Amino acid sequence: MRASVPLLFLAALAPSGARADAVDCDGGVVFMGQNAVDLLAKCGEPSFREERDEERSTVVFDSSQQLTEVHTTRVHVARWTYDFGPTRFLQSVILENGRIVSIQRGGYGLATAPPRPERVSMARCDPQRSFHLGDSAYEVLSRCGEPASREFKQVERQISAAGVEGIVHGPAAVIDIETWTYNFGARTFQRRLKFVDGWLVDIATGTYGYD
Repeated sequence: MRASVPLLFLAALAPSGARADAVDCDGGVVFMGQNAVDLLAKCGEPSFREERDEERSTVVFDSSQQLTEVHTTRVHVARWTYDFGPTRFLQSVILENGRIVSIQRGGYGLATAPPRPERVSMARCDPQRSFHLGDSAYEVLSRCGEPASREFKQVERQISAAGVEGIVHGPAAVIDIETWTYNFGARTFQRRLKFVDGWLVDIATGTYGYD
């Protein structure tokens, strides 16, 4: 019995905000890099949501160091906190544009009724035949209905050059980027569709879906 006391004591002193690699929920384990659909299907609606939009700028130089391109990206950041009750640690999941980028462990929870997995909406189309590069968002919606989740970000690109009179800024181009996730059930991989200004430019295969 004595050997177990120090272990219990150390567990009680576990630091708040410690990083974790996964969240273990009633519906399964969710890992870094997975998306909001996986989180809702396995862990359910979070006990608390915090959301904000951030602007991030990146400067890209050409080989001459004279011409630069400034990319300003507006990123949607969400923190979903899960409270599984007083015998388990709080889990805070950070999502950027719908994808899990960080998982943090807090203190013990307080909830008397922990969150439960949710049913994820199913697409009504054939994943092999319904998506084609160059499709419009309207065409995809008409064939398959609403996706299980949508993520949106906006990128502004501006060219700047060093001239005789100093730095000259060219006109800014704003690009709207949406990512849609479609769920086709537990035996079929999810599909993640990337739209740029309303046109389908990329089709990616995700993990297995949910019934």
